[in-house]
Amino acid sequence: MKFYVVLCCIMTYSICSFLGCGEKTSCPRPMPTAMPDDLHVEAVYSGATVSPPHHYSYTIELGQISPDSIRFAVDYGPYVLGETLWIESFDATQSDLERLYTRMYDNDIFRNNWDVFEDHPVGGSSRRLTIIAHSRQFAVPWWVRDESSVEPVYALIDSLVPAALWDSLWARRERHIQGG
Repeated sequence: MKFYVVLCCIMTYSICSFLGCGEKTSCPRPMPTAMPDDLHVEAVYSGATVSPPHHYSYTIELGQISPDSIRFAVDYGPYVLGETLWIESFDATQSDLERLYTRMYDNDIFRNNWDVFEDHPVGGSSRRLTIIAHSRQFAVPWWVRDESSVEPVYALIDSLVPAALWDSLWARRERHIQGG
């Protein structure tokens, strides 16, 4: 019996070592450090709970498999393209995407074991992130407890949207708030 217990322990250790448990990311295998050809990132921001027409949200999509874009929405819907929903494309460079992948890798974003608030905050802004990389999907859910690893990633994603495009979207939002 003792032999089987020792054998099981050795096999479990060997399997975990082979699969990479305890590495930079969660099991079953660690992420390569090089950016993949299938990288796709979707970052969603929802502004604080405020009365219409002041609420806004946006979704930024980046990556190799779809055009880089931002969908910016005001109010709470229903959304009307061109009136309360604006979709704009832009071009992130290959080096931008590589920098983003490296930041996500360094900040241990490639995992699905996030500690989240059970009773999420009410009224504040929130973010979530979905990533496809190396044929695997990862999600940073709304309201993670430790935002220190994800905030630099969100900041970098936001910075990849050209400043002139942000200016245009904020101006459209302001015109919407003013009733025009």
